[in-house]
Amino acid sequence: MRASVFAVFAFILLFSGAARAAGQEDFSGGWLWEQGQESLELTLNQQGDKITGTHAAIGQGGLKADDGLAAETPTLDGTVQGNVATITFHTAYPDSDGHGTVTMTRHGDAIDWVITSSNGEHYLPKKATLHRAHKS
Repeated sequence: MRASVFAVFAFILLFSGAARAAGQEDFSGGWLWEQGQESLELTLNQQGDKITGTHAAIGQGGLKADDGLAAETPTLDGTVQGNVATITFHTAYPDSDGHGTVTMTRHGDAIDWVITSSNGEHYLPKKATLHRAHKS
């Protein structure tokens, strides 16, 4: 009995140490940024080093909505290395082909969002710090 408890404990330590050594942060879940009448909401799904998701952005003081949360295909797609995700986004704004690249850096329960390049019409913020979205 004692040997099997030790074996289970060793197994847990081995694999938790491997995950920590890889330093891979998990971006999965809901994230939210709000400033005045503008906001950015992300729903992210991470599998290993691949990340996909959808977004909803309210821009121009609440006048423009870029809502991809109900999109059939992800509006966000990229890879994760450590605590940094590099993603491409595609706007959900009607009749626009806006797209770009974002760097997201995870710090505990916050993500720093920075658009590093973009083209076309979109209403995602250039910079934002998102926090875990708490749904009721």
